[in-house]
Amino acid sequence: SIAESYDIARYRLVLAAICMCEVSAAQRRLHAIEVERITSNIHEWCVREIEGMRYHFPYHFVSALPSLAQVGVICGEGYADWLLNRSGAVSCLRYIGASVATTEIFLSVLARLCNRKEGNKLDTTRDVRVAEAIVSDAISPEILEELATRLRDPDLHQQMLPIVAHLGGRASTAAIISALMDGLSFPSPFFGNGITAQALREVGGAGAAPSTLDAQADDLCGPNEKLRAMSAQAISCIGVAAATPRILAALAVGLRTCYGNPLFQVAHAVKSIGPPAATPEMLTAIAEGLVSLDNGIRDAMVLSVSGLGAAAATPHLLESLGAGLRDPNRDVRTAAAKAIGEIGEMAATPEILAGLVA
Repeated sequence: SIAESYDIARYRLVLAAICMCEVSAAQRRLHAIEVERITSNIHEWCVREIEGMRYHFPYHFVSALPSLAQVGVICGEGYADWLLNRSGAVSCLRYIGASVATTEIFLSVLARLCNRKEGNKLDTTRDVRVAEAIVSDAISPEILEELATRLRDPDLHQQMLPIVAHLGGRASTAAIISALMDGLSFPSPFFGNGITAQALREVGGAGAAPSTLDAQADDLCGPNEKLRAMSAQAISCIGVAAATPRILAALAVGLRTCYGNPLFQVAHAVKSIGPPAATPEMLTAIAEGLVSLDNGIRDAMVLSVSGLGAAAATPHLLESLGAGLRDPNRDVRTAAAKAIGEIGEMAATPEILAGLVA
């Protein structure tokens, strides 16, 4: 039309959409055709903008979406409800904001995502991003419970991880932490369990149930090396929140009895917990490992000390490090020097200083 020819960038169209909220419901019903025409036109341009289609107009189209979510109509249906039933259009929900951040809409998006286990990857990514955008404002106990349930499904676990990680500490419930720990054992041919571990780090362990931590302690002391490694990895992701007496005792046992990857996972867990892990049993296990003839064991002990810092500067450990500096084995001396460097100035005893310059 002539009017549109003077509004090439559709600024007036966007302004009309934003102002529709100020029009009374009676007037909007009276001008239903114009309301639907404005809604349809804005939506068409937004899809072109968001999906990167042939035409690329400025971001101002997206600014009209919150208004449309409240009063817009397409095909006689409210705009937000209409979007939920259109796989190619649902991405617009990301830009609407708090007006669609309800438990009902979030669960609808989640249901779409979960029903597409083997669907188009682009559609799956789109729904995940929509869920991320909504969940922060829509978060509720019902949503957290639903996320925990979906996380326990190996077929849906990977799709839930970005949403849970986006919530961070707000998703730190006993059910979600337990589901994430279980997810460390789920098969993932492309990324291993690294994405699950990262999500667990983002969520943290503030809401971890004591029974969940006790189960990890039991696995750490068990005979299954794979379970020991996964439990240590879970504790490493949780960090200082896992510093319970049972966990610390189990980690000290792990430093003495694990080898290879499980040992390094235990060392990472000790490092992640930090100074609270500097128990007498832990420091004794580290002191014994630092003089081992096995390179892997010594490296793991140095890794453990790197998280303890000055808390590891006990007389017993410093005495062991001083003896390590005088060991005839060069690798043992090197490991002792690295551990001293991790402890810092608190390790500057006369015996150690003499050993370093010898």
